[in-house]
Amino acid sequence: MVNERSSVSLHCTASGYPQPKIFWRREDGRDINLGSFGTKSYSAAKVKGTFLNLTHVIRIHMGAYLCIASNGIPPSVSKRIMLDVNFPPQIRVPNQVIGATPGNDVILECRVQAWPRPMTSWVRNEDTLLLASKKYQLTEVYDSYNVDMKLKISNLQKEDFSSYKCGAKNSFGEKEGFIRLHALAPVQNTREDADGYNSHQLSAEDLHGPKKVSLANKTIPNVPTTNSLTDQSRLFSSDRELKGNADSLEGSVKMNEGIEDRKQTQLPDIANNSSNSSSGILTTPKNIYILVWWVLHSRNSQL
Repeated sequence: MVNERSSVSLHCTASGYPQPKIFWRREDGRDINLGSFGTKSYSAAKVKGTFLNLTHVIRIHMGAYLCIASNGIPPSVSKRIMLDVNFPPQIRVPNQVIGATPGNDVILECRVQAWPRPMTSWVRNEDTLLLASKKYQLTEVYDSYNVDMKLKISNLQKEDFSSYKCGAKNSFGEKEGFIRLHALAPVQNTREDADGYNSHQLSAEDLHGPKKVSLANKTIPNVPTTNSLTDQSRLFSSDRELKGNADSLEGSVKMNEGIEDRKQTQLPDIANNSSNSSSGILTTPKNIYILVWWVLHSRNSQL
């Protein structure tokens, strides 16, 4: 066990004939971090020699190391050495501000790194220590020097919306993380909104059924209802055409009525002209001359 940022040397010896060779590797299969020299970091899957020297040790060096000895005659032998690196707690809070609605549940989370394993706690409003209960569920998941702390608060009430503090403490130090929990307005689907939405819905007859459109006091049936801007513009165009046709039709009717009126007024004139013409046949001078000639001629014939 060593403190962070110090140096350590692991030693391993073996005997046999032929003389065994020794190499080192990590039990978890990761590369061995050999440290930094200048601006470069060096690592290796295996390190040969009886000594494994690690400088400027940090937390990622923690783990089990295997010293393996082999001289080509099975079986090989190994020795396991556990390296622990001590360091004070560090806390990371994924979400420092969380919103939730009253009556629901919420989970607060803090992620801690520390070794030795720290003592953890949750505090509300800086003075109320939270313990496991039906209201509060505390869980911790450990992975080497990592600790995932979670606080589940059930059935949120007005007093639950406040500030929370997660804490971690070991023999090398302590650390705190802060989370603010605030209330969100509940989403409500009112009956009025639903009724208002339904009142704007079109029926199947409105969408597909025929309608009657009145143009210039003329009723034109079976004009389909428009359901788009394009159809509406076409309908307005058709409206103007139909109105023009209706006006033309109305003008034609009025013209025909005028012709009929003129015919009715002309008929007596024609009749009068005809009677006058027939009576004028007996009163013209030529007709009178012929009649006188005929009378005189009849007398001479009798004499």
